[in-house]
Amino acid sequence: MGNSARPLIQPPSLEAGALIGVLGYPDDALFDAGLEGLRAYGYQPITADIPLPLTGESSQAKRLAEALHRFLLQPGIGAVLFPTGSADWPDGWAQLVPFLDFDLIANNPRILCGFSGAASVLLAVSARTGMITFYGPMISEQWAEGTVMWAFTRESFLRATSPNAIGPLVPSPEWSEELLVPRANLCRRHIHPNPGWEWIAPGTGDGPLVGGCLTTLASMAVNGWLPPTDGAVLFWEDVFLDGDGVSIMDAALQTLKATGVLDHLAGMLIGRFHPQFVPDGFEVAEHIRRLWTPTCPIVAALDFGHTNPIVTLPIGVRTHIDATVGTVDITQAATASPLPAFPT
Repeated sequence: MGNSARPLIQPPSLEAGALIGVLGYPDDALFDAGLEGLRAYGYQPITADIPLPLTGESSQAKRLAEALHRFLLQPGIGAVLFPTGSADWPDGWAQLVPFLDFDLIANNPRILCGFSGAASVLLAVSARTGMITFYGPMISEQWAEGTVMWAFTRESFLRATSPNAIGPLVPSPEWSEELLVPRANLCRRHIHPNPGWEWIAPGTGDGPLVGGCLTTLASMAVNGWLPPTDGAVLFWEDVFLDGDGVSIMDAALQTLKATGVLDHLAGMLIGRFHPQFVPDGFEVAEHIRRLWTPTCPIVAALDFGHTNPIVTLPIGVRTHIDATVGTVDITQAATASPLPAFPT
């Protein structure tokens, strides 16, 4: 299911001290903290001077798409990051998709990174260009923690954006449901020991990573904006902000089933659920098996989604999953050689 496969485009790897474009400008303290967080790690952020959240006006979405295009054409830009995932409901970042110039993007590949609702742009770009995109940390969340950003999150981002394959994923030793630590209260993060992954279905599989926020995946599948999913390793998570989270999850999975996304998968990775949005005793394995008879290995409770820390997952790279030995191995590099140095 999905569009026909396109030749894979690896963006240049991210160099220390690179310029980083930031889409949009939410006027809040977390955004400012995120810019400071990038600077703390030696990057040089440049913002698109366009206010967020999105209001539903096509002119605003068009301006943000044009800002993305300008960043890709600007010498020295190594990556473009999303400030936040929602950008606002109901359509969020998906409002940019009709205004994207996919030829320009394919001819000027750069690291494009965000998660949650930002997956609409990541998936559309991957589907229409073949460019690898990155489901990972955002400005107003992980980067806003600055020097207390989880080392697990930061190191995963650095591995994913280097010219080397990420290699085997490993569970984080600890996790927290708090998306960030308020700077005035740095020592009070609620930390939990990580019990590890939950293997739901047996087998082995190998294929490109495709995924994102579950409800975004369902919407993009209906609208024909997903990369090919036949033979893919599908990853998903969600935070279920509105209503009954389990019912919303079930409906989205049913949509993926009805659109054929689940028919020929090589594997499935499920992110850790935020405890606020699922009931006590919730068993994801029970719901998966009730909605769908798995034909591929499935593992849950991985470190991505709306808890911390998170791994950065490159959409489009080959990944091997083996339930027999309990491994998930990203075997292909997500980026190519870095950009040539640009004189300052």
